[in-house]
Amino acid sequence: MLPDSYAGWIRPALREGRRILAAGGIELVYSSAPPDSAHRVAGRLAGGAGLPWIADCRDPWFNLHLKTPPTPLHRLLLSYGASLYTRLITGLPLKDPTGGFKCFKRQVLEAIDLDRVHSNGYSFQIEMSFRAWQKGFKLKEISIIFVDRVGGKSKMSSKIVREAIWMVWILKIKQLFGIL
Repeated sequence: MLPDSYAGWIRPALREGRRILAAGGIELVYSSAPPDSAHRVAGRLAGGAGLPWIADCRDPWFNLHLKTPPTPLHRLLLSYGASLYTRLITGLPLKDPTGGFKCFKRQVLEAIDLDRVHSNGYSFQIEMSFRAWQKGFKLKEISIIFVDRVGGKSKMSSKIVREAIWMVWILKIKQLFGIL
């Protein structure tokens, strides 16, 4: 694990995660990082509950010497705009529908026809949350802070943005016609 400056969220995240796990029905813990503290939380939760854990560790790219790097305005606007756009069109009751730190109960994954999920990139996060919500499952957000990229190449592309722009409309139309 690489150290990160957001480790202060670990105790509250563990407390909330344990409460959720105690309610039952969760059969897998998934984490994506940075920050690496997300993996520490997920690993502890999975180990303590005896659950399998998937850790997505593709991007240990952030500069460890920065304590709290400011997020560039264009990234804040993109994130806020994408979230607002998604909520307005779909009605999805999430503040950050593109957020990638998600756990799904087995019954949610079994209820969603995964063969009909076609999104990639950030729209995958939107589509999975929307499909779960449309099946009547409860959605819960636990906010975490991700450090902005300071080296390497971003995965964000115009293709990913276009897919997300259209995917929310596709989901809404499919919902309206009952073919989701």
